[in-house]
Amino acid sequence: MDFLRWRTLKSWLALPSMPSLDQRQREWRIFISERDIGLPVKAIVLLSLFYFFYWSTWSTESQYRPEVGLEEAAWSLAHRFVQYSFIAYVAINIGVAFILMGMRQVSRPTVEWTVFAIASIDSLFLSALLAVTGGLSSSLFWLYPLLVLRNTVSVAALIPQVALNLLLCLFFSLAVLVEASLAKADAANAIEGSPGLTFEWVNWSALVSPFYLRLALLIGVAAWAYGFQVLLDRQRRKVEEQSELA
Repeated sequence: MDFLRWRTLKSWLALPSMPSLDQRQREWRIFISERDIGLPVKAIVLLSLFYFFYWSTWSTESQYRPEVGLEEAAWSLAHRFVQYSFIAYVAINIGVAFILMGMRQVSRPTVEWTVFAIASIDSLFLSALLAVTGGLSSSLFWLYPLLVLRNTVSVAALIPQVALNLLLCLFFSLAVLVEASLAKADAANAIEGSPGLTFEWVNWSALVSPFYLRLALLIGVAAWAYGFQVLLDRQRRKVEEQSELA
């Protein structure tokens, strides 16, 4: 009985996993999305972030309370952490770029795990940026749906793709929570005897509605993208079968 249940579960999971995509097609998708498109876009983004962190005046003022000293602001500490993390993020992306540039000489599992890892790291770093740029009010949120679409194109298998999108939603949720706590901590710095960085100061009622709306949007985009991908794959298989019969 357990064996039959396992076979049923395995067949159910394999149903939407687009089995008609052979290894060459999967490599082509990674080649286009991660190498030909992803690397130039990533280079522009990294250069923009470098200017944003080290040359702009954004890092010289506290976002929430300018009258609070820079050394005392919780937001400034978070900003410094993200700024230092950016160096490691650049180094990781350089390593990934070398792997993608020579992906024809690298084993298939290595390439696929590299794509999975860098997609997770991109979501994590975007969430760190979101936490220090306004949280739910930050325009960086609209990069999340783009990452969801990128995950759909680059990772065709069901379970890794779902795992990536779940991680993305988790990182987004943590970023919103951290940003709200940072805002309260900065406000509390001006009050003697007030607690610092703590989640007890978060105004949960002000967060719940917009947070759930954005989270539902991300889940909806992920479901739509995968469903659209499966429909295209089935249509392609149907056309191939008709051409073979003709």
